[in-house]
Amino acid sequence: MRARLQPDNDIINGAFRNSNRGLDSVLKQRHRCVSEHAYEETVSRMNRVIATLLGIIFTMTANAEEEKGIIGRVYEDGLPVIYKFVNELPEDTVRSHLSWLTVISWKYDGESNNGMPLNDENKNMIILEDAIEDHIENDQVLRHAYSRTGNNLKELVYYINDQDKFLEAFNKALNGHPRYPIEISFYQDAEWEDFKRLLNDFDKAANK
Repeated sequence: MRARLQPDNDIINGAFRNSNRGLDSVLKQRHRCVSEHAYEETVSRMNRVIATLLGIIFTMTANAEEEKGIIGRVYEDGLPVIYKFVNELPEDTVRSHLSWLTVISWKYDGESNNGMPLNDENKNMIILEDAIEDHIENDQVLRHAYSRTGNNLKELVYYINDQDKFLEAFNKALNGHPRYPIEISFYQDAEWEDFKRLLNDFDKAANK
């Protein structure tokens, strides 16, 4: 059982809202796609070095089941990066429908804030994440895997079942929103290897 550590509020406050979100790594067969609401940018994905677990959060799902969430901190280029995720794999029946790892990347300038987004930009990131959660996310179309925030990069990571259907729903959900500086990347990952590696990395950190 994981140790329950107190969150590092100096890092967490201002980085993102408290929720059950959040993870990251590199897979082959990358396909970049820029939606109507994205600017095309080249995003370099960095290796993570697990540093510490900050805490465990609990949230309630729609069917009132309790899920265990993790907030973890790693360091990239000497800067803290915060991960949020639910500490378990979904059921096989859910994973089998969602074979595409989908990464929504948002680069920002966090030089004056230890690599974290400034308040106004962070609010826009939350609006984007809420729009996806409220209008798209369900087990037949999309499942949130993890998020990472820090070192001048925000990533929202999901598993989806179909790229075209996702982009159609994505653009519909963001109708009326401003144009966000995001890039969307797709990776074939039917076995959820990216998420499994993240769970394994943090499990090793928790058991040190």
